[in-house]
Amino acid sequence: MAITLTRADGSVIQADSPEELAQYEKALDAIRNGTRPKGRRGKQRVVVSDEELPEHAQELAALLLKHSDGMASAEVGKHFGVDARGIGGYVTSLTNWGRRHGFTKRQMVKTDRRDNGHGHSVRRIRLADFFREKIKKGEVPGVKLDT
Repeated sequence: MAITLTRADGSVIQADSPEELAQYEKALDAIRNGTRPKGRRGKQRVVVSDEELPEHAQELAALLLKHSDGMASAEVGKHFGVDARGIGGYVTSLTNWGRRHGFTKRQMVKTDRRDNGHGHSVRRIRLADFFREKIKKGEVPGVKLDT
């Protein structure tokens, strides 16, 4: 059973136990004081309730949902009206949201290089199967499925 805590600033935190809430508060205090909490990174699983994906992350997720085999970075950039290297902000928006919700980048997106049929290797990006399933189950707020 999840425990929900509403902080004074209005943010909502969910955790599985009071100990997990205490760890989260300790980590926040350490960040505010400019120190890092001790322990392994990513060990804490704290979820900020009902926080939707940011707009850029929603756009990227919706686009990549339609292309299960992925897309070339240049194609993604062209879709958003930016250079292929300009899609980094979209990916960062998605992965930062994921980090706050207990996902790793590898659980969310996969990248690789493939031959484009003209003898050139191009970088491709796709949603990881794990994250694709989370979206399809409706566990990622803010992503609208085209049904």
